[in-house]
Amino acid sequence: MFVPIGFLGCNYLYVTEVAPTRLRMPMASFSTANHWLWNFAVLIITPVAIESLGYRYYTLYAILGACIPAMVISSFPETNSRSLEQMETLFRDYDSMFGVVKASLIPQDPEISRLAEATAREEYDNKVFDESETIEKRA
Repeated sequence: MFVPIGFLGCNYLYVTEVAPTRLRMPMASFSTANHWLWNFAVLIITPVAIESLGYRYYTLYAILGACIPAMVISSFPETNSRSLEQMETLFRDYDSMFGVVKASLIPQDPEISRLAEATAREEYDNKVFDESETIEKRA
């Protein structure tokens, strides 16, 4: 009951938020496939496990559930006050997952984030304008 309420969105939302632009679609696809693969595995294993282990089978879920906070803290980068461009830069600058996580824990100044987002938005708007202007000149 608690996985869908609190942790299920991680498969779909978090992966696409922290992924670099070029990897966003493959990571979302892999994450969705992984989610349904494990749902299928649980569906197949649970009846046999309950029959042979009884209530002790649920202790496995309790242990796994207790490990989730440590996994999140150690392997999920913090995205608070960071734009998608900043997250992409963070992933590009570090070679390992742990380097990205460690760097993401350094507090971001909200003013710097706001300015970076405004600059990125302005560059994007100019890029789109330039491309549309080129298309109009061709026509």
